[in-house]
Amino acid sequence: MHCRCCTKEIRTRMARGLCSPCYQRERRNGTLTTFQSTNDMTVEQRVAHYSKVDPNTGCVEWQGAKSHGYGVLGCGDKLVLAHRLSYSLRHGPVPADLVVRHRCDNPACVNVEHLEIGTHKDNADDKVERGRSLKGEHCPSAKLIAEQVASIRRDTRTHRAIAAVYGVTHRCIGNIKSRATWAHI
Repeated sequence: MHCRCCTKEIRTRMARGLCSPCYQRERRNGTLTTFQSTNDMTVEQRVAHYSKVDPNTGCVEWQGAKSHGYGVLGCGDKLVLAHRLSYSLRHGPVPADLVVRHRCDNPACVNVEHLEIGTHKDNADDKVERGRSLKGEHCPSAKLIAEQVASIRRDTRTHRAIAAVYGVTHRCIGNIKSRATWAHI
């Protein structure tokens, strides 16, 4: 984020959109009242306040608080996903069993033109189709790498014997050999 006064990029927490030196100066000078609190704004104004257009992608990037890359906004006593709120402001309420999907694959985007409604299955299919799902050794819980999987498939010993060598279960070996897991190799 950038300081609204000196436009210096700030990586730490800011007070009222200001870096520490600017905040202290405005506090001393008594000019802090020039900043409009978001508490006085309507929901539409708050969404506009925290949005910034990226001219390269056309995405409207959320500049406020985020959770797992998705913008969040406090509405009453709960947090609401900013892209879901943005979509509902334009198109009306989103049914609870549906999700608002990003066509641009940018979780911080709140551009209504980049958003569409769908089911959880549609969203999961998008993830696989666009290559965003973690497979094989790229998965944080993976215990094997692709070369080991290829070697396991060539190995003719019992599943238990192979499992002992690689430090995994015999069921893991069976799943690899039957291509229930690591099917992409």
